[in-house]
Amino acid sequence: MKDYQNYLNFKDAKNTMNQLNISFYQINILSQQNNIINCIINIEPEVNNIVIYLNKDDPKNQEFIAKITKFNPSPIIIPLNKKEEKEEILFNSSTLVEKRNIHLELQGGSKIITFTENKRKSCSMGLMVTKNGSDFIATAGHCAEEVPSPRLFYLESIDHINREIGPMVEFSLSRNNLGFIKNLNADNIQLRPII
Repeated sequence: MKDYQNYLNFKDAKNTMNQLNISFYQINILSQQNNIINCIINIEPEVNNIVIYLNKDDPKNQEFIAKITKFNPSPIIIPLNKKEEKEEILFNSSTLVEKRNIHLELQGGSKIITFTENKRKSCSMGLMVTKNGSDFIATAGHCAEEVPSPRLFYLESIDHINREIGPMVEFSLSRNNLGFIKNLNADNIQLRPII
């Protein structure tokens, strides 16, 4: 692994995804029971915790905050800025609401595919790694075996439209059976670590 340590970027994760999902579900129920408005609740993998954006000064919100700070893990509370406090956050499918772009998420274990001379080959995504500000996917090196250059890999999606991730830029079969795929489609495919 020494040869590849420049590709790896690890952060300690104290909370499991299961813990965060359970807390997220319970916090959402509490927010509905307390009629909390103008509140954004997220699971944010970058900080390995639940982050809640709301007006901390509102008495109703203070009661809500007192209840949720007892959760394990205790969520991170971030106050909304003054402009955001005045704007109502809408949750509906009206055509008046600005639509968000939908990005495909590539997670650990996602099915990725490539093509040899005569057949399709499936592999699974391993770790998300970063080197010099570029995103790579670590996967098994044997995924590139018998694949002609430029060894392009794709995300297989439900709609059967394969979206290009990028080429496997480096791989080894003999030492560690490890390969690195460069994500060239970062605008449409987001890499997401799973805890």
